[in-house]
Amino acid sequence: MAKKKKVFTPRPSIFPGKDPRTRIQGILTTTGGREFERQRRRLGALYTEITGLTIASVSDGDVVEFCARGDAATRAYLVAFGST
Repeated sequence: MAKKKKVFTPRPSIFPGKDPRTRIQGILTTTGGREFERQRRRLGALYTEITGLTIASVSDGDVVEFCARGDAATRAYLVAFGST
């Protein structure tokens, strides 16, 4: 029997179209971990504020993307594409 090819199936995401080749992994300090979780809550609140939808959980990848894009660019993205 032939082996099935492993297919990348991403979870639902605020920022779709993620490239599995750009995976980042790391360990944070306690302070960094608290800030990361604060940014996760901020992104969830921003998503709800702009789209009117509540998101069950915000992925680590979405938090990293939010931190990389910044508040203004994320806000613009959500206004344009957030409720699709």
